[in-house]
Amino acid sequence: MERTPKAAATSAFRSRLLSWLSEAGIIGEAEQAESALLSAELGSWDERQRTDNSWKIEAASVLAWSLGHLELPRHDMTVTPEDVLRPLEFMSVAGARRIVGSARLRTDDDLYHGYNLLWQIHWRLVEYRVNASHVDLRAMEKRHEWWGHLDVPSDALSRDGDLLVDGHPLTKADARKIAVCSSIGVERHRAVNWVIGSENPYSAISTDT
Repeated sequence: MERTPKAAATSAFRSRLLSWLSEAGIIGEAEQAESALLSAELGSWDERQRTDNSWKIEAASVLAWSLGHLELPRHDMTVTPEDVLRPLEFMSVAGARRIVGSARLRTDDDLYHGYNLLWQIHWRLVEYRVNASHVDLRAMEKRHEWWGHLDVPSDALSRDGDLLVDGHPLTKADARKIAVCSSIGVERHRAVNWVIGSENPYSAISTDT
């Protein structure tokens, strides 16, 4: 909507969106900054706001997973809005009420392993940004007690145990692919931290690794 603010369909969709949020009873969940963005004049978001908020779909995928509506996407693949919003019955008042009314988190065990997976992936990407060298993730749980059990699946690891990005070990992957993967990683890490109750509200969630 922000990229086509003058289109008639954009204004109509924005009105439907706000009506849906209100009628479904979920508009009150918006934080102050989110409310300001929702009520802002169409086309007024700056480039940083458009970019940052476009990545929030990655966080939404984790929230949908936590309620059992989606499987966790692969760490080096972005999701599309359709991937996430269809199972959440986006723009359906009855659907939103049904999902909210029947909401149940996955088991504690599932949530723990999901948290560990997303934290470990984000840790590796941050570590690579600081020190662009190979790390054997399989050896981490043997060497460092703080690492815990390795929850990164074997098909996401190279032969020598490092994280794969687009089929290549991190140290040999395309820098642009790594940048995308890092953006995915921070959003999904933030979301899973919120799910397990690290902090509240969402905007205050830390993604420290």
